[in-house]
Amino acid sequence: MAVTIIDKLNHLLQDEIVGMHMYLHYSFIVSGPNMIPLKQYLTAQAADGLRHATLIGDKIASLGGTPVTKALDEEFPTSFDNAKQMLAACLKFEKEGIGEYTSLLHEVLNKDIALEMFLKTIIADEIHHVEELEKMLKEF
Repeated sequence: MAVTIIDKLNHLLQDEIVGMHMYLHYSFIVSGPNMIPLKQYLTAQAADGLRHATLIGDKIASLGGTPVTKALDEEFPTSFDNAKQMLAACLKFEKEGIGEYTSLLHEVLNKDIALEMFLKTIIADEIHHVEELEKMLKEF
């Protein structure tokens, strides 16, 4: 059975749901001298995951598919010795997401301009997240 664009978008949707859960979880457990700004950052990232999930779900529906809102098996670290380890886990997650979005972008490049632009917009958001995390990690 061939994997379709809808299947790949559903995988991205499920990844965004996992990311939303991950960032929300991290906002609950973050501690230390930078807790307040990190909690705000992590909570904002959870909200951004919800925004991306909503956009992807709407795109799936507009393409005639059915959005799958059941999260994938949530395999993200759930405890850390310090905030630096937590941020490093976030960075890894974001970089993996960029890879998945970019892979789908290459598949639709010059075939579906609307989907191409949609993916580029989300990729730009994800790149911004990576840049933020890399800057934060420089201070640890």
